[in-house]
Amino acid sequence: MFLAFFTELKASGVPVSLNHLGFRDTREYDLAKGPRTFRIAVLGDSVAFGHGSIEDLTYPRLLETLLRQRHPDVDWQVWNLGVPGYSTEQTLRLLDDLGGLLNMSGSFQFLSFG
Repeated sequence: MFLAFFTELKASGVPVSLNHLGFRDTREYDLAKGPRTFRIAVLGDSVAFGHGSIEDLTYPRLLETLLRQRHPDVDWQVWNLGVPGYSTEQTLRLLDDLGGLLNMSGSFQFLSFG
């Protein structure tokens, strides 16, 4: 969608994979949410994206791992929607554009800026 013209790229020499939505993740998500699913959308620039970090060490992935350990009864999905170079205005537009598409109702959106 936003970086979808790439499927794999490198950021500061670190391999980066993008899912079918064009966001940083090796996993593909069903847009329909299950009854135990709670989504957190992390938006922002290269800090949220995890520029220079392997995927498992980005803070969205670390947050999801921690939540799954503490609350294994919940299907936690922390989506890394960070886009390197995005400004506050671009990020807010992205949130507005994606609100309905990604079925984020009842979920938490987290904005982060470097």
